[in-house]
Amino acid sequence: MFNNSNFLQWTVTAVIAIFIIGFLGCRDVMEESIAPPGPPGPPAGEEEQEIPAEVEGDTGAANYGITENLPAGKEAHEEEKGISEGKEPAPPTFTDTPPLPWMEMIDRLSFLESPIPGARISTRDNHLPGAPRPYRSGTHEGLDYYHGYCGVKIYTGAPVYAAAEGVVVRIDSDYRELTEEEREEILQAVNKLGFTPEIELDRLRGRQVWILHRDSIVTRYAHLEDVNEDLEVGDKVSRGDFIGTIGNSGTSADVDGTEKGAHLHFEIWVEGHYLGEGLPFSKVRTLWEKVLLEN
Repeated sequence: MFNNSNFLQWTVTAVIAIFIIGFLGCRDVMEESIAPPGPPGPPAGEEEQEIPAEVEGDTGAANYGITENLPAGKEAHEEEKGISEGKEPAPPTFTDTPPLPWMEMIDRLSFLESPIPGARISTRDNHLPGAPRPYRSGTHEGLDYYHGYCGVKIYTGAPVYAAAEGVVVRIDSDYRELTEEEREEILQAVNKLGFTPEIELDRLRGRQVWILHRDSIVTRYAHLEDVNEDLEVGDKVSRGDFIGTIGNSGTSADVDGTEKGAHLHFEIWVEGHYLGEGLPFSKVRTLWEKVLLEN
């Protein structure tokens, strides 16, 4: 005969059964969603990061961390294909391997420091690596230090220092500024192509110094006004050594003969990738802060 006691017992049993089935089902789903151990990759969620078309169109040349492929000066580019030689430029080169995982990158670059003492990472996303550069159909590959955005005074002639110990592999002691016609020709050509060939991007970076550090890491210092006249390719430098001064070489302002827009453009290259490549601006800023300011 049915009674309240039996009804209560059946109800409790049913509830317990439903709970067990639900728990086992959730566990199976969770186990399936967790990837098995494998080689390290980008931080979780970065694969889905939507990258602007401008960023995808220009990652720069590969192999910048390998000594034999590092140009020692402008003459080293003579055999490269480029618009200025009237040849058909090759599309941007992509490396076969993705950038190193975030934390590994921080550990590997912990020996670096800011090339401008006391400077912070810019507060503007447009000054960060990965920012689109529509004027040349390309992508920004370094960090810009502009006055008013990095916590220290930035002006033409301000000193720039080596970010770490290394060897000078390029120094533009005999740099010649682009003419207005040359710069305009470059910009028209790259915008027609839809990307910036490396040789033309190199010309737009102006006067530069490149330093090769341990583990084939390369730092670049661009748009310089002058370089240290006592330095030449092959010289060893220590962290904090004077390498040049801030300027605006390679920019439209310098072509016009003014000192407007003086800033340091600073790049860090690791295994063919610029630091921050493929990351959203919030993580790019945090990554650069941890590398340059928290070591």
